[in-house]
Amino acid sequence: MDAGNVDSNILSPSAAKDATQQDWMDVHPSLGAGFNNIFGSHQRDDFVCIDTQNYQYGSEVSFAMDPQGQSFGSSDSGLPPMVGQEYFAAMQSSPMDTFQELSPLDLQLTNLDLLADEAEQDSTTRQRRRSPIRYLGGLINTSESPLNSGNLAEAHNRHDIKKGLLKIYHDSLEGALSCWLTERNCPYASSAFADKSDVWSSNWSNRMMARIRALDKTYSNMGLISKSNQKQASRVLGLVTMAFAVQWAQTAYGKHDNLSTQLPEHGVFGRNMQQTLWHEANLALGQASGNPSFEVIFAGIIFSLTQRPRESTEGLSDSETHQCSISTSLRKILDDDSGPIFLDVAVRKLHDHRRRLKDAKCSNSNKSPARDASFVLAEQDKETFELTFWLAIMFDTISAAMNRRSFALDDRETRIEEDGPRSRVSQHDDTRICDLDAFTGFYNMTGSDLIEESQIWGDYFLRQRSRIGESRKQTVRWPCSYEDAAACLADAAPVKVLVFRRLGHLQDLFYQRAPAEEIETAITATLEVCNHWKSTYGLFIADCIAHHEYLPARIQSWYILLASHWHLAIFLLADLVEKLDDLNMSLPANRTARQTTEFAALLRVHSASTVSDLGRCCQFRNNEDLSFSQSPFFHHAVNKAALLTEPWTVVLVRSFAYAGEHLLKFVLPRRGPAPMVDIYNMVEARKRLNDCIQALWLLGRKSDMALCAAKLLQEAADQGVAWS
Repeated sequence: MDAGNVDSNILSPSAAKDATQQDWMDVHPSLGAGFNNIFGSHQRDDFVCIDTQNYQYGSEVSFAMDPQGQSFGSSDSGLPPMVGQEYFAAMQSSPMDTFQELSPLDLQLTNLDLLADEAEQDSTTRQRRRSPIRYLGGLINTSESPLNSGNLAEAHNRHDIKKGLLKIYHDSLEGALSCWLTERNCPYASSAFADKSDVWSSNWSNRMMARIRALDKTYSNMGLISKSNQKQASRVLGLVTMAFAVQWAQTAYGKHDNLSTQLPEHGVFGRNMQQTLWHEANLALGQASGNPSFEVIFAGIIFSLTQRPRESTEGLSDSETHQCSISTSLRKILDDDSGPIFLDVAVRKLHDHRRRLKDAKCSNSNKSPARDASFVLAEQDKETFELTFWLAIMFDTISAAMNRRSFALDDRETRIEEDGPRSRVSQHDDTRICDLDAFTGFYNMTGSDLIEESQIWGDYFLRQRSRIGESRKQTVRWPCSYEDAAACLADAAPVKVLVFRRLGHLQDLFYQRAPAEEIETAITATLEVCNHWKSTYGLFIADCIAHHEYLPARIQSWYILLASHWHLAIFLLADLVEKLDDLNMSLPANRTARQTTEFAALLRVHSASTVSDLGRCCQFRNNEDLSFSQSPFFHHAVNKAALLTEPWTVVLVRSFAYAGEHLLKFVLPRRGPAPMVDIYNMVEARKRLNDCIQALWLLGRKSDMALCAAKLLQEAADQGVAWS
């Protein structure tokens, strides 16, 4: 690339100023060279002007337009600058496509402070301090002129990479939150879901990042967040966003169906950038542990979804793996994930903020002098806080159940805040005995008999209407309108969280060695949610699977992620119920009924079948593109299949790995007696196993854990190792 390829409008003062305002990272040449195919546009690299109009919520966040006209978020204070020992001026002497790979020492990043009042500075006259360039062992002096062709190319390439990273974040996390987190399905929301035309459209915005930045600005104006904390928060959120988005750097290495025969050689640049950014973000979050900023809180939530990159030799050829059983080896791979430390911190901080808001509300209502008496949030900021709090509670609930941990906040601390006393009587109208796959008569109580301490974790999400009057789309079937489909999946999202919450309660009882009666009550409560799902949202999910290629791209993404999360909970539930029965911790009559009919095994069979169907829907067929990949709304790093839009990769990896592990039992020779529930023939079981393995190979585009799990299952199936 040379200066002649840069659009002439970059030379205009207004365009240059906008680019400077959006400038959050300085990149050395190999960053541009190595990531150009990943983060750059498929079309000619025209300069993309930045829309300087503010987001509707008042946050200083603007939205850029790509060549196809799609918008995505960008921050005026931006993501943190990054400088390497090599600089982009060397591009004048070496084409981008032949630039040589650098050693890890060349990839050290120095985080610089954001420039204050940058918007008031003219980028055509501002001078930057630069380090000497070390290129191919030599030093090259740089020109200080901002109109130097190397500077222009550098600025353009830096902007292109920033745009790609933010686009990936936008398409993955913000896209998923359009389904998981709205006023429609947030139990704390007090106003109607008014911006569905933005959130559910094909041109959605970076809504949550914008709203959280606006909330931070409100707190800053009240003097509750210092300028130094604001500056640190912006830097932390920028680093975490990059660490999150750069997970997709592995996407550039071949098609997923080739990974089964040759693991990808992640270029030194993609691998080292992933590792460097992850460790930089981890360090920055640790240093900001005392910062009350909502941007830091949001960064902690995002980072909890970001997988730690493995070392090149870690887990892929571990000799110890071959000395363990397949199940043990798989568990070792899946459990090798960093704990949700920063998610716990984020939940605690939000809880502190919530209590302070309560104190302010009490002070204002009692008209009594208090420190927080004047601390009042506008309605929009209140809604943003409630959405953020619910986001943290959702992720903490799933993470706790998935990792067998206690919830950061108990049920009492997550209840809906009402002006009057809470009702302790269930309003659920369905009094049927829990009936899951014809297992009737096991239990002598219904969900309506259970008195929950919290409205949220009781029957709230099972009712036909929300507290703000929204009618839940529990009976929608495909074909239907796009809005009905989106509303149905949005209403299903908190029900998925509810099953994880009740699973977590059951896990607590197991570790507490609770009485059998309490354990049976918890099993009943969990199966009540399963029964509700089966008769409502599960039917719509089945329709989506049957008509996958004809669904809108966003519906494809939402239902696959939602169903994968749901069935992970079912796999965990089956394992836990089986363990409770094997240890004689349940009631004898119910235990005998479950063991006689192989209740847990049947749960696994049905979930493995559905999960394998999800994997099949996301496979390439004879090298033909899926309908999802033809959608113009997604970045090419995520548009190969709907699975790649998943922001919380480890959830999908575990779901497909557990399904593959179960299906492997029907493929491999057995040393013991065959299970009673054996509905698969060998050919069908192998086909479904292959669908799960192929899904893991596909997820391996951005997850080392997925690659390791796929490799293990593939080798076990190919070698025909006896299951033990």
